[in-house]
Amino acid sequence: MSNICKGLTVLVTRPKEQAIKLAEKIAEAGGRSVIFPTLEIISVEPDGGWEMVQSKLNASDIVVFTSANAVREIVFHQIKIPKECGIAAIGTATHQALIESGFICDWIPMKDYRSEGLLELPVFQEIKNKKIILLSGEGGREYLQDILKERGAYVEKIAVYKRVCPICDVSPLKEFFERSESRIVVSTSVESLDNFLVLSAGVGKPFDIPLLVVSDRMREVALAKGFQNVLVASNASDDAILKSIAEFK
Repeated sequence: MSNICKGLTVLVTRPKEQAIKLAEKIAEAGGRSVIFPTLEIISVEPDGGWEMVQSKLNASDIVVFTSANAVREIVFHQIKIPKECGIAAIGTATHQALIESGFICDWIPMKDYRSEGLLELPVFQEIKNKKIILLSGEGGREYLQDILKERGAYVEKIAVYKRVCPICDVSPLKEFFERSESRIVVSTSVESLDNFLVLSAGVGKPFDIPLLVVSDRMREVALAKGFQNVLVASNASDDAILKSIAEFK
């Protein structure tokens, strides 16, 4: 890979495991990364326990994984997906996590790795009376669930993890703010961005640094918070983020 990121330092705020993969690609492109997760992933015991989750999956037509974290929780708790149950992933990282865990993913959006992209797939057009399970984290958008219900499906969202603001050493963040070379911050969720601002308080001036986000909705939120220079990647995949970073550079 060419040095498309040479001379650029990128603050990667994704959870650690996801941040490492992006940081490796930035390094291959000649850039420097500072990994500073602003989200920590913590397991959640679903209401009714994991046996309940297995029972519901056994009776479902489709299971939708909304993140790679949801895949990891299912694998850790040894939950099985019945062969009669179709599997959908909302994005490439989730798709890859399914593959690495030995699952066959039946559906993934072609380009728009969000709820909107998933809902465009033919399988989700005629779903009246279908039983669909959404495996996700606590909170987040209800858009996918709401639209599937409007189309006549029986939908249940099961939270298997939650995201919290980490208690951490902010010295890497302080060092990033003090660097003189070209810099950019990557944030892939509104919650992560909120935590970045909390952790930056008294440490540096976050609004002075360009920010890369992964949706127009995030850009609107960032501008409302006070960021001046906000770039938007076409989606949340590592490749799309790296492409936008290179264009910024």
